[in-house]
Amino acid sequence: MFKSIQALSAILVSLLAISGCTTTTTMTPRPQISQLTEQQAKQRSAQVQSVDYRLSLKLAKQGDNFSGQMTMNFELAANNQAPLSVDFHQGTIDSLKVNGKTIASDYQQYFLTIAPEHLKPGRNQIEIAYTAPYASNGIGLHRYIDKESGDIYLYSDFQPYNANRMFPSFDQPNLKATFTLDVIAPNDWQLISTTKEHKIEDAGDNKHWFFPAGKRITTYVFSLHAGPYHVWQDNSGKYPLRLFARKEVAKDIDAEFWFEVTHKSLDFLERYFDIDYPYGKYDQIIVPDYNSGAMENVAAVTFNEEAFVSQSGLTKGEKDELSDTIAHEAAHMWFGNLVTMDWWNGLWLNESFASYMAILTMDEGLGIKDAWTTFNSNFKSWGYRSDQRVTTHPIELPVPNTDVATSIFDGITYGKGAAVVAQLSQFVGKEAFKQGIRNYMKKYAQGNTTLDDFIAELASASGKDLSRWTRDWLYAAGVNTIYTNIECENGKVSKATIYQQPDNSSGTIRQHKLRLGFYQLNEDKVSLSQHFDVLIDGPSNDIAGAKGQACPPFVYANTDDLGYVKVDLKPQSVAFLQQNLSKFTDEQLRTMLWQDLWEKVEKASMTIEDFLSVLNSQYAQEQSFNVRSLLNGFSYSAFRYLSKSGSSDAQVAERMQQIERFMWQQVNLDPSDVERQKDALYSFVIVAHTPWGLEKVRQIFTGDLTIEQVPTTPDMRWSLVQRLNRYNYKDYQALTQQMFAEDDDEQEKTLAEIVRPDFAGKTTLVNRFIHQSDAEKLSIMRTQMRWIFPDSQLALYERLQQQIIDGLAQVAENSGYLYQNAYASRLIKGACSEQSVKRLEQAVERYRDLTPSLYDSLRVTLQSDQKCLKVRQFNF
Repeated sequence: MFKSIQALSAILVSLLAISGCTTTTTMTPRPQISQLTEQQAKQRSAQVQSVDYRLSLKLAKQGDNFSGQMTMNFELAANNQAPLSVDFHQGTIDSLKVNGKTIASDYQQYFLTIAPEHLKPGRNQIEIAYTAPYASNGIGLHRYIDKESGDIYLYSDFQPYNANRMFPSFDQPNLKATFTLDVIAPNDWQLISTTKEHKIEDAGDNKHWFFPAGKRITTYVFSLHAGPYHVWQDNSGKYPLRLFARKEVAKDIDAEFWFEVTHKSLDFLERYFDIDYPYGKYDQIIVPDYNSGAMENVAAVTFNEEAFVSQSGLTKGEKDELSDTIAHEAAHMWFGNLVTMDWWNGLWLNESFASYMAILTMDEGLGIKDAWTTFNSNFKSWGYRSDQRVTTHPIELPVPNTDVATSIFDGITYGKGAAVVAQLSQFVGKEAFKQGIRNYMKKYAQGNTTLDDFIAELASASGKDLSRWTRDWLYAAGVNTIYTNIECENGKVSKATIYQQPDNSSGTIRQHKLRLGFYQLNEDKVSLSQHFDVLIDGPSNDIAGAKGQACPPFVYANTDDLGYVKVDLKPQSVAFLQQNLSKFTDEQLRTMLWQDLWEKVEKASMTIEDFLSVLNSQYAQEQSFNVRSLLNGFSYSAFRYLSKSGSSDAQVAERMQQIERFMWQQVNLDPSDVERQKDALYSFVIVAHTPWGLEKVRQIFTGDLTIEQVPTTPDMRWSLVQRLNRYNYKDYQALTQQMFAEDDDEQEKTLAEIVRPDFAGKTTLVNRFIHQSDAEKLSIMRTQMRWIFPDSQLALYERLQQQIIDGLAQVAENSGYLYQNAYASRLIKGACSEQSVKRLEQAVERYRDLTPSLYDSLRVTLQSDQKCLKVRQFNF
């Protein structure tokens, strides 16, 4: 049954539109709220098609607002009897014309409404002169003022529903349009958009830039960037490339690396899709204060300056992350921009596919040999963590409105989704998968699609019925756990069985295409001796091909990481790894095995002491940078659990000191390997806590202790002085002032001050977070929320925890969703105590009526605190 007459009306409208019939649309008046619902979007797409925008903007260095003129041309459905809404967030309408006639604007703060009597069947034109504010929170048209030079930099960020903060529009994915743009801006500014400017005219102290219309695109991938950006150009490849960044950071950017990765990524993706790059030119813009890693604006991709610019140069791991991000955003030019989801429930496929294609590009297009190891440690592990939270959800799920869309940029959408796309490629076969994707891209180019369209093309290309696969993997939540049992007689396998345990959230038993590996130890090397490709289906599966083979000392059920599953290592396997983990010749497998062991710590089935014992015995033999970085991360995680233990037990203090000393040993292990030494030094700094360790940190800062090959750049020196501030160590205040004189970064200085164990200062700052002002930058306040209560100061946090929880009600009422989410996810945390768990349980009960993202954030925090308490009780 239909739940409402409104829903029935919307579906009938859609059916009539599909059949080509004329429509007589009626609809419930749109409420004055900031979101757009899926039903409203469906209704509007039944009214409107063939949209063309002409946008004129005037930008200046002074003032908090900018002015614009939007001309919208579109086709209106015949016999339309309903008002038409135009999205526009909290600006000012200066004048409004519809089909050449000036009318009064029916506008409050989120959209304007055009009455049906002002419209006509067929082609219509709406002209809107308006004024809008620059953003300070990174959404809409964001303005950044450089504190050193005073230069102003602008950039747009529109996903999922924020284009209407910069200009009035039909801001939904399935109303694609052409954009013609012209902008008047100061003489010394660069202007970048989705097409390259075809004309620039002098206009006094300004220049007038003109950008021609390109292909039809959706609003959320249109963009504008403006300011005195430094520009690099490369015309050596098939398409002209440009890279932009603030002048103030230009010296720290390796433009040649960016161009090399971009050229190779575009070349590979063209070959894979069998479609030429659709947009002619390719620009990449590195911007400050950015809320995410990057954004796939058509032909003008935005990147996070903080994430991808380093004063001391990028390490291998950081270069791999940048390569992955460049390739991910390039893949979106085809999958996401050329072919676009119909509504935001398709976000997971958009992001998951781009993530999968990025790793494929790194492997086959860029020749990065450990790309799939990176995929496991970055994307799959993120998916596994998210899928084991109380907030896990199916990959494909309803998205009733744009507010919900903002909450699903998570580890299920990206991490698990990408892993499941990789599993689908294995399931149907890589060549059939590629052909299905090519067919899909060519069939729906410049259009909008649903999941059913995607699955249908893969089913057709592979000849496989994917209905069950789709149901089990996309509509059921949770990750399954597998383990093996090998029985041997006289040195031969008599029976090999893989068992599958369903996840508690859905109870689904899935099909998995896996590779069972037998491993042998020979001359201090553990290598794969045999493997068996199996399709498991059901609670248990006997592997017939393994019978009669030599009995292996070690078996792994997910060799080559083909499956999205958790592997439960049994005691015999753990005992083998305790002696031999570093001897495995396969780097990817070593990564997975270490993750499996750490999972046992997280589930309180292996003590931290036992894990550290394995790590200490195996670390020195590990040669892989990636694996060592992973182990450094696990060492830090163990250190955090110990510091949260709340115990003054001498054994806990001794273990924490052992980690500190261990990390210092790694700093000096191999001075010839600069990247490894740099990574180890950062790892040491974040665990230094005893007078011995803090004195090392201080001496590195003062220059009394030199680490060969590792430059003490400003970002490193700020890390050192901030660590000293965390413990009020010796002359920390004087050293902070000295550092500020060297590098007057106000945010770094503020971070050094807020990490001090100063209860009065933290109380003042918490009050400011609760009663925050929109004038303060979101990026700065989010960073402060993250660092105000380090693990070593949880006792101070517990004294303020209830006040912070109580403050959420005011924050939810008075702040935007980005600030609300930052407050809930960063400032409200657990203290790994029974009292903290009780407070969070009460908060979850109290705040049931908050937005889904805020409520879910509380539930995740509670679950994390419960897990911490369980690990603490198991260990101490």
